Amino acid sequence: MSWLKGRDRLSRRAFRRIYGLVLALVALVGVLGVLAGEELRRNGREIDSSYAGQQALDELQVQFDRVVINVRGYIAYGHTDFLQDVQSVRVRFENRLEIVTAHGVPIAELVGMWKEYGELIDEAVRLKADGETDGLLELSRERTTPLIDWMNRSIDELVSEKERELDLLLKENLRVSTLLIWGILGIAVLVFGRCPRWGIRSKRWAEAGTRVFRTTTGTTRSGRSTADST
Repeated sequence: MSWLKGRDRLSRRAFRRIYGLVLALVALVGVLGVLAGEELRRNGREIDSSYAGQQALDELQVQFDRVVINVRGYIAYGHTDFLQDVQSVRVRFENRLEIVTAHGVPIAELVGMWKEYGELIDEAVRLKADGETDGLLELSRERTTPLIDWMNRSIDELVSEKERELDLLLKENLRVSTLLIWGILGIAVLVFGRCPRWGIRSKRWAEAGTRVFRTTTGTTRSGRSTADST
């Protein structure tokens, strides 16, 4: 009978150890979930802000194109309707500048170019009213057209930068989500691996999970990224 009691004590001790391990792993899952959740929420806010900034820049480009079209329409045809549209579109463009600034996009240089372009618009309108065709042609060739091209390039560069920023944030979000999922699966493998019945299967899960993780995150068996190994 004594050997039965000893065996019973060993069983209870093993059960307590396994139970303690399970509790510790559950707590670890909770900590991972909290940390990953906070990281995902932070990335989510940055993604929203980056996307809103990109949309504001796209609208800024639209309004700038409308300013240029209406200015050229007035210079070419002299219709006052074009001139009225110029004034209203200029206001909308400046409103868009404020929105872009609110999203943290660095546009100080662009604002300076816009002020200069506004002065050129006023000068072009004056030359048109005075009938100075040669002056208009020289102004367009020497100052207005190069400045328009410069502003278009600047807006394009800002949009491209926002696109790259958004792409990096999305990849980071995917990376954190992948780490969380495989972290939880890895812990589950450890839990089931304590049971002989699940040992072989959990080992296969671990190997499969490792292969998928390396494929998802772009790492080799040595731990280097696939980009570094090429």
